Amino acid sequence: MFQCRFHKSKGAALIYAVFILFISVLIGTGLTLLYGFEKRQEKSVDFQERVLRNVDSGLNVLLSSQEVYEEWTDLDLFEEQQDSVRLKRIPWGIYQVGLCASSYKNKEARKSILIGSAPEINHSLYLAEMNQALSLGGKTRLAGLCYIPKKGLKRSNVEDQPYIGSKLMFGRKKTSDRSLPKIDQRIFEQLFFIRESDEDSLIYMDQIMSEEIDRSFFESTVVVESSYDMAIYESTINGNVKLLCNGDVTIDSKSSLNNVVIYCDKLFIEAGFKGSIQVFARDSVFIDDEVNLLYPSVIYARQINNDQSAYIQFGERCRMAGEIIAYEKNLKRDNWPLISFEEESVFQGTMFCNGFVELKSSLVAGSVSALKSIYHGVSGSYENTFINAEIDQNQLSESFLEGTWHNLQHRKMTICDLN
Repeated sequence: MFQCRFHKSKGAALIYAVFILFISVLIGTGLTLLYGFEKRQEKSVDFQERVLRNVDSGLNVLLSSQEVYEEWTDLDLFEEQQDSVRLKRIPWGIYQVGLCASSYKNKEARKSILIGSAPEINHSLYLAEMNQALSLGGKTRLAGLCYIPKKGLKRSNVEDQPYIGSKLMFGRKKTSDRSLPKIDQRIFEQLFFIRESDEDSLIYMDQIMSEEIDRSFFESTVVVESSYDMAIYESTINGNVKLLCNGDVTIDSKSSLNNVVIYCDKLFIEAGFKGSIQVFARDSVFIDDEVNLLYPSVIYARQINNDQSAYIQFGERCRMAGEIIAYEKNLKRDNWPLISFEEESVFQGTMFCNGFVELKSSLVAGSVSALKSIYHGVSGSYENTFINAEIDQNQLSESFLEGTWHNLQHRKMTICDLN
């Protein structure tokens, strides 16, 4: 009886020992697998971080290089045959788009950016010498460096709004020349030429109603084309999209456009619209009240009919950040272009017009260059007159970048990431 119990006890101990060994092996194997998994995860994370660093390095090459890169170009970053990227840089309106893609092991990354140039803004106001003093009324405030006609500044009482400032200038004053600071007329006119590619995805329609177009810059450009007028209603359009219209374009307030480039005769934007666009108008641009054109937005207008004037007109309480140019190649006294802002509007950026600018109770945080200012009041029109206008280049954000076409040798920088 005793011997039987002893054998049972010995058998149970053996089973227990085998069980303990099995558990130990199981735990050891699990730990080994876990360690291997963690190592693979670490390598995976390292590979992904390496790819992302390569993409950033590739984009830095695009920003610093004067090479064209209009076609996909393979580049070995460190000449070790391990870290390679694909680069491309293409014009997009007045800016450029930089594209970079990279892969390492089984990891891939890509990124697109909008590229601008460090600006050369050295003045708040430049009014050409036209043998007429600049009259100031109301709460007008000129700050920063201002180029003023030889006859200088004077107080006015136009529309019963006498100048109330403690002094006429809140910055430095220099005498202007008869001509405005030069722009490269050849390149400026080229911006209105439509660049098309065989790879573009063409869509023909005169009305964009309740559509949603979201296009990456790594894909072919979506080109929406119309031989007549084009209307955009309750639609969302983002990214790599161009609108080409042989007539006028109208955008309603319920639509959202971002980074879209538009070519048209006239552009009409309804009250309350918000978005970022680049517009190249062959006639004029009319913007209703409370429109917010986000940075970086662009409005360029030139009149192709030499007997008429190019107008860029903003309503009340509008906001815009970017660049505005109204330009007439064959300038005559009766076809001067006009850029005008109605009451309580704010513009941040650079404004150029070889004609008139009108700022009614509006702020320009940036730079204005024009032949003359003008004020249209109840009792008449007054040339070289500002009433309740404020112009101050010092209020422009330090992160502001201008279009790359102004000076191709300028240092290029990233404006924003794209989709």
